[in-house]
Amino acid sequence: WPGGQHSDLWASAYVGQLLLAARCAGYAAEPRFVEELLKYLKASLYMDERQTNEDPQATENTRARLCHVLAGFRQPQEGWQARLAERLDRLDMAGRAHLAAAWLETGQKGRALAALPPDTIELTVASSPGSPTASQVHQQATLLAVLLDLDRNHPWIPVLVRKLEAARTAGFWRTT
Repeated sequence: WPGGQHSDLWASAYVGQLLLAARCAGYAAEPRFVEELLKYLKASLYMDERQTNEDPQATENTRARLCHVLAGFRQPQEGWQARLAERLDRLDMAGRAHLAAAWLETGQKGRALAALPPDTIELTVASSPGSPTASQVHQQATLLAVLLDLDRNHPWIPVLVRKLEAARTAGFWRTT
């Protein structure tokens, strides 16, 4: 990133997700930037946990997000998706949601639903000021967004909406 000395995988994956959402809304980003970003994200899937600044669980959740972004840009990584599907116990709520979104992007709704076993809705995360995804609100909002694409009649949707509404303080969420 401009002015930066080091790459930031989480931020890069997040930007990829934002670019994917913008593309789905009809906006185009500069093709060369997107191409270079996708190359970096794809290469990062194969990075050993010791090469990142993240703990192994966070790395798996980031990989799920990478799979989501890459599948959305028509570069699915089904091998990694399958590997992560075998490790659902290592994924948090948002990680499972991103994996489900990756499967959905490849047209595999059954595998997307399988990435969200019944205990997903009950997963909680301990808040941590230093972690951008260590917020229950972020986790629930990510799952809700994916469920709206996966199945608008999914029984967890009203549950998540109620939980997100209850998390507001004075009309605002402290963090996403």
